[in-house]
Amino acid sequence: MEIENNILRDLKKIWLTLTKKRKLQFIALSFAMLIMSVLELLTLTAVLPFLGALTVPKIVFEYPTIKPFINFFGISTPDKLILPMTILFCVTAVTAGIWRLLILWCSTKYSYALGADFGLKIFKNILHQPYVKHQNENSGELISIITIKINHVVNSIIFQLLAMLVSFAIAISIIVALIIISIKVTIISILSFGLIYVVVFSFERRKLLEKSHLIAENATKIVEILSESKGNIKDIILDSSQETHSKKFSQTDIPMRNAQVYHQFIGQSPRYLIEALGIVIIAIIAYFQVMDSESGYNVIPILGTFALGAQRLLPAAQQIFAAVTNINGSSASMRDLLVFLDQDDAPDQNSISIKPLPFTKSIEFKNVDFSFETSKKNILQNISFKILAGEQIGIVGETGSGKSTVIDILMGLLEPTSGSLLVDDIKIDKANLKEWQQNICHVPQNIFLIDGTVKENITLSESSSEHDNKNLLTVTKVTHLAKALENFSKGLDTFVGERGARLSGGEIQRIGIARALYKNKNLIVFDEATSALDSFVETKVMNSINELPKNHTIVMVAHRVSSLSHCDKIIMVKNGKTVIIEAGTKAFINLLSVG
Repeated sequence: MEIENNILRDLKKIWLTLTKKRKLQFIALSFAMLIMSVLELLTLTAVLPFLGALTVPKIVFEYPTIKPFINFFGISTPDKLILPMTILFCVTAVTAGIWRLLILWCSTKYSYALGADFGLKIFKNILHQPYVKHQNENSGELISIITIKINHVVNSIIFQLLAMLVSFAIAISIIVALIIISIKVTIISILSFGLIYVVVFSFERRKLLEKSHLIAENATKIVEILSESKGNIKDIILDSSQETHSKKFSQTDIPMRNAQVYHQFIGQSPRYLIEALGIVIIAIIAYFQVMDSESGYNVIPILGTFALGAQRLLPAAQQIFAAVTNINGSSASMRDLLVFLDQDDAPDQNSISIKPLPFTKSIEFKNVDFSFETSKKNILQNISFKILAGEQIGIVGETGSGKSTVIDILMGLLEPTSGSLLVDDIKIDKANLKEWQQNICHVPQNIFLIDGTVKENITLSESSSEHDNKNLLTVTKVTHLAKALENFSKGLDTFVGERGARLSGGEIQRIGIARALYKNKNLIVFDEATSALDSFVETKVMNSINELPKNHTIVMVAHRVSSLSHCDKIIMVKNGKTVIIEAGTKAFINLLSVG
């Protein structure tokens, strides 16, 4: 029972994440299912008088329950009963069929609408998580959640749950109708059918759960393998290690496929036993009805009704069983989904509506310490320095010295363990962090490009109406990108290819710098952003940046110290501490000469 309780608990959590609109839609859908069950009941109960009218119209004509119908339509003789009964049966059957089709459409649409809701909510939650969480989370898990596990939950849980509710409504209405006709035969049939499903599910539910975990885990591993192989394709080709990676993929994919086969088989296997049992039960009904009747005149109507009831009930029972096995078999994916749905709701506030925090005087690190939660060692130790608005600052240090941590704290991506980050003497905290970040644009060492044009990669917008063409022209000149694009016939409308495959490393770097300048923010952070440029182009780019209006404050983490010659001061980070080297001093000149 623990497994079932866990699934019910998880389904309740899923319900609590739904919007009010989706909850109301579910209630409306449930009401539609109730109407459908009534139509199914009417269809089945109409079979008996219909077949009776065809075979023994005289007895049906005298039946008390049919009298109101006969009087309403003014039927005077038994033979005139056949046409109205035929019409009645056809109308109820067609109406029930159309209603079922409508519910199928609504259920399917509702399931995939929930999938879209889950996808958007999880994606927003992921994007709004603190930077530290992004550092700790596995990208393969995030991708598999969005691309695989949401679809798995939608298809194998949400849709199956709705299908089960539909089938349950149909089954109840059919059982009620059959009980009205023969309670004894109905109870025997239901117990026989139910026993097969209960036995199969009882023996297999533990194994279904194990297979569920295997599918969920391997789905994530497959995404990781694909990502790693794509990212290392050069080395794979050079090392001729295609077979090694293919084997790794196969060892993950095949067990997952086998687990899916098992789920599918268990979900469908009782059907064939039930169909055989159904035929046997129909034969038994026919035998006893003939034996109980002197003339056998009532065998065909009752037999036909039970045959139609079984024909409608067996698929419904099979659908309920398949839904239960699918839900159990997909419980691990649902649990993984809930981990991301249960995260704090992402704010709806758009960056356009956030006003930048005033920054006209200075940025100050005041007695800042920093360490990660998983480490007792301080990466930064009691560092203090001030950056004046409009200054150009260089930051240097060996790998692991803490210079990247300084930059991340400056941009509000990491929060000091102790001490403060002050902007114009105002402490940056969670309340004003977004406002401070509206002042910042960042140029990383590794520029991420979208698979679009150069222009779209600078503006990060596909709509030409949103482009500031004057600003675009300025930034392409400053970065000397316009000159580089003369080699391409389409210029700024040149497609860069996946991850900039059609461009050189220097051209990609200049797009990243142009993108930052295009944003026209107060603080520009270059994190070894000129490392892919040759020294000649780097000098020209830096000279152009130096000519920008002094309302820009520039912080540069440099690959080559010589590129910091225009800086007002250099902050050297060493062993978690900082040393300030002012421009024009002997130490400053010595540092540049070494770089």
